[in-house]
Order: sequence, then structure tokens, then C-alpha cells
Amino acid sequence: MADSYDVAIAGGGIGALTAAVHSARMGRSTLVVGGRAPGGLLLSIERIDGVPGFPEGVAGYELCPMLQEQAVTELRRCAGTQFDPAVVDALCAALRRPMPKAA
Repeated sequence: MADSYDVAIAGGGIGALTAAVHSARMGRSTLVVGGRAPGGLLLSIERIDGVPGFPEGVAGYELCPMLQEQAVTELRRCAGTQFDPAVVDALCAALRRPMPKAA
């Protein structure tokens, strides 16, 4: 873990993860401090309206795996340039674990 970061993002929801992806793409060293599961409260939302590509809305528990896959792809793409490959491997392994069921 680095001693300092260009950007620190609090939260694990869709907004925080989107900000983290864009920050990393801009070459900033980025720290995300989130909750237990990537996606935050999104997991428990039955229907989210206004998401591009989903004109009828989408359930949070359906959207989260798609977001995780995009995050894994971005992490793998940047491993060795922006991210430590060992950390990427560990994080990707954690993201591949089954997600907790919404309460």
C-alpha cells in the first residue's frame, strides 16, 4: 500500500466505484475505502431506473455482477502499470467470491 494517494474515495457504491475507475484511468493513484461488498446498497435495490442500456430498469443484484466484471477487466488491464499485480490478483480473487444475498 502506498504512503499517499492522489485521490481517496469513500464508499463502495456505484458512484464511488465509477469515480475510482475514472481516477485510475487518468493515471491517479487511487484509494477506495468501502464497505463489505462492492456495490454498496445497490445489492438490495429491486429496480434502478435511468441506467443507460436498461430502458425498463435493472435490479441492483443483476447490475452488481456486471460492475464487478468491468472492475476486474480494468484492474487486469492496468496490472503492472498502475496497480501492483499481486494486489490485483488478491482483489480479483476476492471479487470472484459469491456475493452476499440482499436482506
